[in-house]
Amino acid sequence: MKHVVAFVLALPAAALLAAACNNPPLTSAYDHKCSTVADCVAVGDACESACGCPSDAIAKTALAQFESDHTSCKSTAACDCVNPTVLCTAGKCGLEGVSGGTTGW
Repeated sequence: MKHVVAFVLALPAAALLAAACNNPPLTSAYDHKCSTVADCVAVGDACESACGCPSDAIAKTALAQFESDHTSCKSTAACDCVNPTVLCTAGKCGLEGVSGGTTGW
């Protein structure tokens, strides 16, 4: 009698999600310039975390490119994301509660 041994490689969900993405640019690659907070928008990267909760703020003028670059990274996870306060500090978009008032990778 032959025995079949199966090996299962367990990958974290984030690794599986990242493998499905097309390696889009990090948020630091997008324009962060602002004059007022109205020039900024919070974004999250579902390729970096399973939820894609907001983790940075970029210039609204860069949002269309960000969304285009991240089309393969749509999160299907049910998450309770906190909506952070978006800031424009010293001409740069960022999120409140992060060192210096801005985020970026």
